[in-house]
Amino acid sequence: MPTRSVIYARISTSPDGEASLGVQRQEADCRELAAHKGWTVAEVLVDDDVSAYKPGKRPAYARLIEGIRAHRYDALIVYDLDRLHRHPWELEEFFRICDGAGFETLASVAGDHNLATADGQFHARIMGAVAKKESDDKSRRLRRKHAEIAEQGRFPGGKAPYGYRSPARGALAIEVDEAAIIGECARRVLAGESLRSIALDLTERDVPGPHPGPWRPSGVARILTQPAPAGRRHVPRSADTTAANWPAILDEVTWHRLRALVKRPGRAGSTARRWLLTGGISVCGICHQPLSAKAVARLGGRPWYQCVPPPAGDGCGRLSVVGEPFERHVTDELFIWEQGTHLGEAAERIGAPNEGTHHAIADIESQMGELAALWSTKRISMGEWLSARDPLQARLDAARSVDAADHVAAVLAPFKGGHVLAEEWHGLDLSQRRAIAAALIETITVAPGRVGLNRFDPSRISLEWR
Repeated sequence: MPTRSVIYARISTSPDGEASLGVQRQEADCRELAAHKGWTVAEVLVDDDVSAYKPGKRPAYARLIEGIRAHRYDALIVYDLDRLHRHPWELEEFFRICDGAGFETLASVAGDHNLATADGQFHARIMGAVAKKESDDKSRRLRRKHAEIAEQGRFPGGKAPYGYRSPARGALAIEVDEAAIIGECARRVLAGESLRSIALDLTERDVPGPHPGPWRPSGVARILTQPAPAGRRHVPRSADTTAANWPAILDEVTWHRLRALVKRPGRAGSTARRWLLTGGISVCGICHQPLSAKAVARLGGRPWYQCVPPPAGDGCGRLSVVGEPFERHVTDELFIWEQGTHLGEAAERIGAPNEGTHHAIADIESQMGELAALWSTKRISMGEWLSARDPLQARLDAARSVDAADHVAAVLAPFKGGHVLAEEWHGLDLSQRRAIAAALIETITVAPGRVGLNRFDPSRISLEWR
């Protein structure tokens, strides 16, 4: 007679602690069954709040299989067979393992099963098939329920997104202080400030975030680009969004602009750079490669711009310029340029952002994704993929160029009210200064220095305005 038994309990949902209560009830009934049979309970293994239907690891189940293979148990007790498996293939694998280990006895509150006999395995297969059907039905009902909730624009439940709170009746309402932070972050990103500098500032101000600890650039980006602040919500099993039944914090055009800006490859301000004129705006006058900058100890930690040769860079390595007078000269040129062409006038000329651009980019990216999926499944050839992809890529590049112009308009928008750049400059964040410089200057070309001249030479600097 078997004497060493193991109890396995599992429950897959945990609303308000119900999972813990559920496995406790399973264990109590299984212990009662063991006592009735005169078996000793050697171990209790519990997968609490773990599904047997969804793919994934069940730690306690893995230890159960290990124990069966190691001959640590003579019998297994479960509340019901569907606590053990919900997939026929997993049940067949369980039979194979038990057969190899000589493990024969499986007991449940509903009845015993001799795994060494064909009848015992047949009965277990029937129970497993019934459990699989029940799981499929439950999954289908849940999918339909969530689809219906999405169609109605209702909040699916759980923790309210940043900027909102959940009143008693379940509808999201705006959390005023958090909504103000979202609005502030949106304005700062559109004005050219980096996500990193915004995150650092919020942390220094002790602004409460969505999670404990310091703010992070990725967290700022996530808050600004998730659908909730635009009054939208995700459609289940889809990348689409639909109108929600809660109030928006950001208008939809602003939200799309933020999404395009944050996701744009290599966008200015995605990370906080240390120097004003790096990132491609200044180039070498010999090889026309972008200049890099580094802090130099003998200059008191101030920058030194240089053309970097391989392997660290792609330049010729034959040109450099002291950073502080270089940056000061370019800044002075910006102030002089503004005296003839005020930023407000330039912003008015550029006009408002094109509201349809973000839709065009999203549509093209979706088409390219579908095309890539066709090629990856070998439904089209490489030649067909290239033929279809090239015109889409050309349209995407053109749309992104328009989007870049929209970004320039957003950067200059604060100056439409007649603000003067020279008066505002020293109060701006470095990333905002970089954004303004990049919005107004196409390229800064630095020519080679004159032999024997040991001071900064402004004649080396050539600015090409946008």
